[in-house]
Amino acid sequence: IIPVEGIRADPKHGPLYRNYGALEVKLKKYGKARELLEVGLEVAPYHAQLYHQLAELEAALGNIEGLSKLNLRAQALFRSGRGRECNRVDASRVLKNISSLQNYIDFVHGQSDDDADIVTDLYEAWDKRI
Repeated sequence: IIPVEGIRADPKHGPLYRNYGALEVKLKKYGKARELLEVGLEVAPYHAQLYHQLAELEAALGNIEGLSKLNLRAQALFRSGRGRECNRVDASRVLKNISSLQNYIDFVHGQSDDDADIVTDLYEAWDKRI
């Protein structure tokens, strides 16, 4: 109820959508999470953490097509330099993370299960460093 009330009070506040989406992921309601993050991107397109959260969701679900589309969307928006709200540090980080996640998924798809486990361990160690 609290996230819903927050969105009603401030429907263009990106962090509310990000946090509500994260809650839905924890509840394994992936469709609802994706929907919330997409709406968040519509109302707060320069909130880079929304792109990151959605990229993590798409990667976890193995949705390579969705991840690729999100990557192109983020690149078009953040590299265009449009909008004063755009935080350049967040923008470069989200582009890096989306591209890395897509490369990771592409690589794992071509590997055996043993290789995929090794790559997953390496990726998780790398991800903690960024």
